[in-house]
Amino acid sequence: MPGCSARGPAQPRWVGDTWIAAFYDFCLLIAQRLRNREIAEKLFLTEGSVKQYLNQIYSKLHLAGDARTKREQLIALVNTPNP
Repeated sequence: MPGCSARGPAQPRWVGDTWIAAFYDFCLLIAQRLRNREIAEKLFLTEGSVKQYLNQIYSKLHLAGDARTKREQLIALVNTPNP
């Protein structure tokens, strides 16, 4: 399962009360380095919806830069181990 390790499912330390579980699952797909089209196919969404969700996530996490930079920052956050 994506985001799992010997310790169990990954839970990033930045998950707060307002975080939506569906966005976290979405982030796990991003962390697998899937393209927007591949994510859209897995979730039965349009590629445009995937882009909108990505932009919402970037905004909530205050990620800045070009698309590639923001995506790399998000991947780094998802892959950050719990303390």
